[in-house]
Amino acid sequence: MKKFLLTIACLAMCCALFSQHDIMFSQQFFSRINKNPAGTGNYEGIDLFLVGRLQFVGMDNSPRTLLLNGTGYSEKYKSSVGLSILSDKVSIAKRNDNFKLVYAYHIDLSDNYLLSLGVSGGVNNFSFNPSKHTIRDEGETSETYPQEKVSELDADFDFGAELANEHLLFGASVKHILENEQTTFSNMRHFYLYGRGYFSVAENLDLAPALIFMCADDVAELDINAMLFYKRMLWGGLTYRPDMKDGFKGAAVAGQIGIEYKNMRVGYCLEIGGRASSTSHELILSVGLGK
Repeated sequence: MKKFLLTIACLAMCCALFSQHDIMFSQQFFSRINKNPAGTGNYEGIDLFLVGRLQFVGMDNSPRTLLLNGTGYSEKYKSSVGLSILSDKVSIAKRNDNFKLVYAYHIDLSDNYLLSLGVSGGVNNFSFNPSKHTIRDEGETSETYPQEKVSELDADFDFGAELANEHLLFGASVKHILENEQTTFSNMRHFYLYGRGYFSVAENLDLAPALIFMCADDVAELDINAMLFYKRMLWGGLTYRPDMKDGFKGAAVAGQIGIEYKNMRVGYCLEIGGRASSTSHELILSVGLGK
């Protein structure tokens, strides 16, 4: 049984080696440029956002992800610029590093509606090092299992749009536009569609419901989220994430809490369930420099 499980795990890892889909952060609405380059321009000044995610808690060499977003907005030019840096340790031997520059232009459609159009471009660096694995039985591997270290640097581009007013936000984007299938690694083209509201439900209490849909070649996920903000300083929320291509089985549930004081924000998320029935932790830190 142990040998059988090792074989299945190794084959699954080899399949995952040649394709990669984006991780869904539970607190991604606070900084969206890694999902949609149009999601910039929160305020004038520099906005720095850092999130760390630890998956499969309790397992050795579990996946770990770090994301750093930075944006700046100019009211004079109606433009935002930014950068997004992602370091994703997918497994003991596989990792994905992504670096992108972001630009968005804001259009005042009326006194109440704002349209943002964004593009981003950069590079993906995929690597796989088989020497980090200990193969006790050659029968555990498949013919496609790499025998030497593999590393690949590919260009990567995204495009997106957001439409917003005081209470509603709608966004759509396409990521990894090139989707170069001639390379060893394949970063599948991703499509995102989302909407979020922000409404006052009582004195000092605001509700922010949201829906996020993501689909790629073999993945379709839906985030159903609701957040409550007290005095726009304390928040708590719940997220339900079913796997739509698995008949809504293997759903993940996440709870978030956080605090915002002046230009600093700290948040924590605990996620349980999902296809791997795992536990994940997510921690965010956001700092605004300027107005």
